[in-house]
Parts: sequence; C-alpha cells; structure tokens
Amino acid sequence: MSETTYQTHMHNPDIETMARDELATLQLKKLQKIVRHAHDNVDHYKKSFADAGVTPDDLQSRTDDGKFH
Repeated sequence: MSETTYQTHMHNPDIETMARDELATLQLKKLQKIVRHAHDNVDHYKKSFADAGVTPDDLQSRTDDGKFH
C-alpha cells in the first residue's frame, strides 16, 4: 500500500501514529474528563464515588481507575 493510500485510510493519523507515552497521556486526560463529567452530572456516579471515598481528582494515573469500580 502506498504512503498516500495509507494516510487516507487512517481515521486520525496524529493519534494513530503518536508515541505510546503520548497516547497514554491523551487517554488519561480523556478518561479524567469522562469521570469528571459523570461525577458532576449523574447522581448515581456522584453517590458511587462518594461511597468508594473517591473524587474525580483522585484519578491521576491509569492505575487509579480501579478505585472507581
């Protein structure tokens, strides 16, 4: 497949070709945004987080996501 063809078949070349550490940072930021939105807008999640003793600010790394189950 030519480079031109390859580029046109990618959904988002910047994301699909970024370094793994950059991708991990992007994924964490997106997850933090989702968790914050859920906490601020859905009573169920606000209560669940309170019951678990966590806030959206507690999500500082991908390993912290287990706190939110």
